[in-house]
Amino acid sequence: MSVPTRYDRAFFEELADATCASADAVAPLLVDLVRPASVLDVGCGTGTWLAAFRRLGIEDVFGIDGGEITPSMLEIPAACFARADLSRPFDLGRRFDLALCLEVGEHLPAGAADALVGSLTAHAPVVAFSAAIPFQGGAGHVNEQWPGWWAARFAERGFEA
Repeated sequence: MSVPTRYDRAFFEELADATCASADAVAPLLVDLVRPASVLDVGCGTGTWLAAFRRLGIEDVFGIDGGEITPSMLEIPAACFARADLSRPFDLGRRFDLALCLEVGEHLPAGAADALVGSLTAHAPVVAFSAAIPFQGGAGHVNEQWPGWWAARFAERGFEA
């Protein structure tokens, strides 16, 4: 018997409707702004955001998550998904036009921020990023920071907010 985690099937099912609505509202805006042919989602969960991009005609998508995602939970093809420890640098051996990392940074220790930002900026010239702010609270939040804190890490790599 496996020990349940905070990021199990029930966790993602509870968020499914709201996540899908957000993705369906914001993905078209990102497509209009960036015109990506490829999208990477770091901390993708079940792939809801990538599924939204696929509905907009972008087939070249890839998601990474460190959670307890099983193939039956995915909303994208299993070949478009990999597990990774997001607190450590990763290299997929390619670049994407757009990288997403939405509400992930607060789940990683502060000491992992540079690895996360470094991996994101190494994989795409444009990064759509959000993370919980101080006092927001939430399951597994260990690194709530103000946007400026994150912006400084991106700026160190030549990115601007």
